[in-house]
Amino acid sequence: IMKKEKYDVIHVNGQSATMSVEMLAAKLAGCKLRVAHSHNSRCLHKKAHNMLKPLFNATYNDAIACSKEAGDWLFGDKPYWILNNAGWKLYFRTQQL
Repeated sequence: IMKKEKYDVIHVNGQSATMSVEMLAAKLAGCKLRVAHSHNSRCLHKKAHNMLKPLFNATYNDAIACSKEAGDWLFGDKPYWILNNAGWKLYFRTQQL
């Protein structure tokens, strides 16, 4: 579907590097902007998360988190936006994208 419809953007909500499955599909389909949105500061499937983390890091190219903790958990020292659940203010972490 993504390849046929030629989407410009995909936004995936999740809590771990398992989002790499959707991100890889979008990248292979030619989607230019692949946004990962972190909602938690931990996950229940750490082995899968750790195994998929390198693929995840190679397939997303923009990042949003619901909190600093959620962003630090999933994106580490890479830049991400914070979009708090309680409001619509966007905060930018350390660097320019």
